[in-house]
Amino acid sequence: MTYLLTHTGKKVVYEDPQPDMICLEDIFFSLTRVPRFGGHTRRPYSVAEHCLKGANCLEQDTPEFALEFLLHDATEAYLGDVPTPLKAQMPGYKAIEKQFDAIIREKYGLPADMSPEVKVMDIRMLAAEKEALMPEDPVPWECLAGVEPAPVLINGDRNYNWSPAALIHGMKSLFKRYRPEAVTA
Repeated sequence: MTYLLTHTGKKVVYEDPQPDMICLEDIFFSLTRVPRFGGHTRRPYSVAEHCLKGANCLEQDTPEFALEFLLHDATEAYLGDVPTPLKAQMPGYKAIEKQFDAIIREKYGLPADMSPEVKVMDIRMLAAEKEALMPEDPVPWECLAGVEPAPVLINGDRNYNWSPAALIHGMKSLFKRYRPEAVTA
């Protein structure tokens, strides 16, 4: 049997993932080290920073979706952040991702399917990240046509280069605000 050995020592078996193989400590730890856009950004930018900043944006107007946004990319702690153009070429990946997503959503009390509000914030975050982090591209990204970037500072804020420890702390704090009874392990 092959498996992924996580930060906390859990063994994740891809052929048969189970809820007890998944934990927030592993998710938060790993996402601080997984780069967005395959690492092709002007500065280091992790999936954790994307998730925390988007969740913080949602907290302002629609806080009921903040926790879901925080965990909407949690599968990437176990599967990596596969760039969308490559993911489209990997039908087997999508099936595995869907299986992990279902386990994570059920374990942490999230809706079975991603809420439309979370999808909208994700694309708005993409628009903000493209402007702030990506090199100039003369070809418009079709998925961003008419999308207003999220009102978030990607560069230039006082937390410009959040450390992994600061991101983990921020993610745990947000999680505890919405699930104070839950253990974050």
